[in-house]
Amino acid sequence: MASKLSGIELTRYDDLFKTDAEREADRQERIQIVPAAEVFPYSRQPYTIDRPTPDLVRLMDSIEHIGIAEPLIVRPRDAGGYEI
Repeated sequence: MASKLSGIELTRYDDLFKTDAEREADRQERIQIVPAAEVFPYSRQPYTIDRPTPDLVRLMDSIEHIGIAEPLIVRPRDAGGYEI
């Protein structure tokens, strides 16, 4: 994509040779693997848990041993990384 330098918008070299279909595909949702360290909770999450329940403890253990079985939906954050 383009980057701004003192009010001047520059197009990346690779973007110069893309077709309109490729540019549109770049804007679409896609599946990718993101390191867990780059994923942050949603800051306005309305649900909180004061004390872990037995079910939650089992879920946390399962995630620790097996991983996340279903993909999460995240979006880029302005501060870097991704937000659930």
